[in-house]
Amino acid sequence: EDFKINLKGNELTISYQVKEDAEENKNWIRNEFQKASFERSFFVDETIDSANINIRAEYRNGILRVTLPIIPGSEKPAQEISVA
Repeated sequence: EDFKINLKGNELTISYQVKEDAEENKNWIRNEFQKASFERSFFVDETIDSANINIRAEYRNGILRVTLPIIPGSEKPAQEISVA
């Protein structure tokens, strides 16, 4: 619920806004982990159907998984990349 995901054209933007309660942290002496707000943008392939409303997102165990629909018939064959 704290993530915002926006797909406009071929640009996917994912952002997160920290909702920090000052009362919760006032008695802490040391905090080992910090949450930080962020915003990242990615360009997606032209095979992604940005007009389709079946975009799904799931956040589980610290991993955000975004599933984007592909335009039917536009799948590209897989490429093998050599590592030297």
